[in-house]
Formats: sequence, structure tokens, C-alpha cells
Amino acid sequence: MKKLFLSVLPLMLLFLISCKKNSGAKSNEEKLMSGSWKIQAASANGSDVMPLVPSCVKDNKVSFQTGGIGFLSEETDICNPSNETNFLWSLINNDTQLSMSANIIPGGTGAFTIVTLSESSLVLSQESSLIPSPTPVTVVISLVH
Repeated sequence: MKKLFLSVLPLMLLFLISCKKNSGAKSNEEKLMSGSWKIQAASANGSDVMPLVPSCVKDNKVSFQTGGIGFLSEETDICNPSNETNFLWSLINNDTQLSMSANIIPGGTGAFTIVTLSESSLVLSQESSLIPSPTPVTVVISLVH
């Protein structure tokens, strides 16, 4: 019996070492790339500014693709001039910030703090110089699939 146990022990150890637990949780990069994102809400210093967002922007979609390539697409209501563009993107600072080469908030930059990110919701914030405010305001945008 002892010989049998000793002969099976290496196989059991090999099996245990080769098995990895798969949590099934997606990385932030995978969540971003899981589909196109569309704006759902926008606020500036806590006030709803969605009524001020042009309708041609409200239906735009943002897609994050592998290799740090992204695309902002115009949908049914096309802005003049068009906002459609390719951009570069990356997650930085331990996936707490999103850097984009495109500026998607007027008066803002391509640097965003990730407030929340799930498989169906993305909330970003940044300081922006919105006119007519004499000082920068905190802009928060919520996007959904």
C-alpha cells in the first residue's frame, strides 16, 4: 500500500501544480475592449450637463481595440465637422487611469480617471476648462454598451 501511495504521489503533485484556478474575472483591458461604448450621462461639478451635449455627440460610439488602437464613430446623427476619428489608448497607473490621444470632452484632455469599470458600464472623470467657467470643473461621463 505504501509503495502504491508513493508511486501515485508524484502524479498527484503534478496534477495539483498544473491546475490553476480561473476566477473568470476579466481584466480592465478586456472590459474596455468588450464592445462599443455610448454616452449615457454627463455632469460638471455634480450638475447634469447632458442637455447641453449636442445630439450628434450623444449617439457616437467609442471602441477600444487590441494594440492600443481606438475608434470614435459617428452613428445616425453626424456632427459637422465630423467627430469620427482613430485614437491611441492605454491604461496607466495600475489601470486607474485611461489615456487617450483623442479629446472627447470640450476643454479637456485625453487623460481620464477611471471611476468605475464593469463589463457594461464605464465612468470616467477629469478636470476640464469648460466655458464659461473661469476655473476648471470636474467632468464625469458615464458610458454603457
